[in-house]
Amino acid sequence: MEVNSQSELQTTAMKAQASVPGPRLLRSYADYRSYLLDWFEQKKISRPGFSYRRFSEVLGLKSPNFMQLVISGQRGISADVADKLCKQIGLKGAERTYFLSLVERDQAKTEEDRRLADKHLLAARKKLVTSHLDEVKQIVVSEWYHLLVRELVFLPNFKMDGDFVSRSLNGLISESEATKSLQLLVEAGFLVKKEDGAWAAQDVAVDTGDYTFTRASMSKHHGDTLVAWGKNLETLNPKEQELGLLHIPIASEKIPELRDRIRKFQDEIIGWLCEEKAPDRVVQLGTYLIPFDKIED
Repeated sequence: MEVNSQSELQTTAMKAQASVPGPRLLRSYADYRSYLLDWFEQKKISRPGFSYRRFSEVLGLKSPNFMQLVISGQRGISADVADKLCKQIGLKGAERTYFLSLVERDQAKTEEDRRLADKHLLAARKKLVTSHLDEVKQIVVSEWYHLLVRELVFLPNFKMDGDFVSRSLNGLISESEATKSLQLLVEAGFLVKKEDGAWAAQDVAVDTGDYTFTRASMSKHHGDTLVAWGKNLETLNPKEQELGLLHIPIASEKIPELRDRIRKFQDEIIGWLCEEKAPDRVVQLGTYLIPFDKIED
């Protein structure tokens, strides 16, 4: 009888654990306290007896109710405690950076602090949702338009059809090229078919990484993209374009920093728009740093 009772208790506990979801994906949280509360509630189910007192103890905090005060919004946390939380929860890499950015924004005192924290948060969000291309998928960057075709799947009127894709891109690629592009994106795993029959992107964002392109393939890819832009400039609404070209005198030693600033700007834009709820357009945003002068020996 005792064995049966113990078995029934275990079964009940397992059912209770299964019925309560864990924290959502970290990137869906805009407040670190909400994430900690969901994590804490799930922890109590998976480990009966886990309490706010125990939570504070494992972090090495002297006050037994410290984490309760933090989660309820009555206390803030230091960078050291935030780092300990990441280790306790198991947040690494991009997730750790995102969590720390949430804490940074919460602790911001001035408008400038909040502005800087928001930039860090957007960049961290971009890294959370980005999938890096592996060697198998790198064939996708062989043509300028494959990744652009991928973005069309986020639109509500998307059709898995070459004619639709060709028309959506203003005829810059043919129906045949569009059909082959869709096939390639499916074969490479960029596009997947959901249970309801609709098509979706496997990842929210894709990063080609630092080593995807050889110099020759990079020149071809961007050269072809610029040619396509040139064909589109006269056909699109000028009010929907933003054309800017800067000519900047700069010291050679500052060029690495300029490149880094451009990359951070890209991360910020992706972080801002990576979870757009109702996209109805696809745009390309290009950033180019081209030294035109020749340094004499």
